Amino acid sequence: MRCGYGVQPHPHRPAVRSHTGQQDRVTRGLLPGSALDLAGRVGHTRRMRWTDIEQIAAALADEHPDAQPLTIHPTDIRDRTARLGGFTDDPTRCNARILESIQLAWSDRAG
Repeated sequence: MRCGYGVQPHPHRPAVRSHTGQQDRVTRGLLPGSALDLAGRVGHTRRMRWTDIEQIAAALADEHPDAQPLTIHPTDIRDRTARLGGFTDDPTRCNARILESIQLAWSDRAG
């Protein structure tokens, strides 16, 4: 089976793959309108919704660099996410699964 078999490319973003078949770290998850800073992190210029787990985790890691995400209560994660610049979704439309996903992605970035 060849790399990327069955995966349709995004019409506005070419799929860049490394030798392991994974999308390149710089282009993974970016959509038109996103920006990269010099460190290669996703700029938080595009509007975020609850389904943008990685972008929310990156923004929380930038906003709270000394936080230990696994010790934060899910309602605090919900509130911190709702206060992020660029977050435009309804703060009440999340569930435990989404909050846990954000918490784990944030923890991966912090540790």
